[in-house]
Formats: sequence, structure tokens, C-alpha cells
Amino acid sequence: MNKEPEFLEVFISRPNWLPEQLESDLTKFYDLLADLMMYPNTIGISQPCLQTPFNDIVELMNRCKCAIIFALPQIFIETGKIKGKDTGKITLPTEWNQIETAIALTLKKPTLIILHEDVTPRGLLEIGAANVYIHKIKTSDDSWPSNIKDKLEHLILTAHKVTK
Repeated sequence: MNKEPEFLEVFISRPNWLPEQLESDLTKFYDLLADLMMYPNTIGISQPCLQTPFNDIVELMNRCKCAIIFALPQIFIETGKIKGKDTGKITLPTEWNQIETAIALTLKKPTLIILHEDVTPRGLLEIGAANVYIHKIKTSDDSWPSNIKDKLEHLILTAHKVTK
């Protein structure tokens, strides 16, 4: 008797609000997840927030087999200083990307960070800050979903190894 393949539950860290163009670009990403038998879970999008965001995230992430941190433009700063130096314009992801990355790593979930080219990498989103793969994407390039397919396949394999 053949068993139906099951979808792999994956926690997706991403902002609930995005500029319209980025939101439409994500359709290709979600189509790719479905093709790879991955079921995306995000508080405020696929799952309602029933307790506090933090508690709901921990509960949902415990249920998921892996995490994808999608660091997309969310905070746009025209001028500022970082560590006393003028920054000029910078773009940051939602602060929840940092929180959810920390939770995923603490729970030892296989984690992939997808960093939008316009986002300034800081904290756990910096290469070398944690033992996690960071893949930069350029959503203006229509081929970006196919460019991350092999990273997602590796994440799936790793998630299956960890849960056995």
C-alpha cells in the first residue's frame, strides 16, 4: 500500500504588510513551496494570532519542521546613524525576522534565511552571525524562485533528517 506524500510544515518569517509589488512577487515563492510539498505557516497570514505574537510563534514553530526567514524590505530610513556613523538611506526587515530567527535557532530548527537585496543585513541576518545559510535574492529578477529551489530542497532534506 502506497502512502500519500505529506506536506512538510514550514514556519515562514515575513512581514504581514509589504509593498504591493513585493507581495505579488511572493506568489511565485508560494507556488514553489507547494511544488516542493511544503506547507507555509505564518502568524497573521495563514494562522491567526490567538495569544500573544511571541507565544503563538513559539507554538507554531514547535509544530513546524523547519523555518524560512524571509527578510524583506519593511522599514525605510532616510537618514540616521549606526554606531555613531552616518548611514544615509537604509532598508531593514521587520524586527520579527530577528526574533523568529533566534527562536528557530534555539529550537534547533533547520533554518534558511532569504535576504532581499535591498535589506541591510544586521544582527542574525549577517553572514557569520549564526550557523545558518543566508541566500540573497533580487525580486526584480524573475528567476529568483528557481534560484532558491536547490536551497529549499536542501532544507527539506535536513528537516527530514532532524525529525527521524
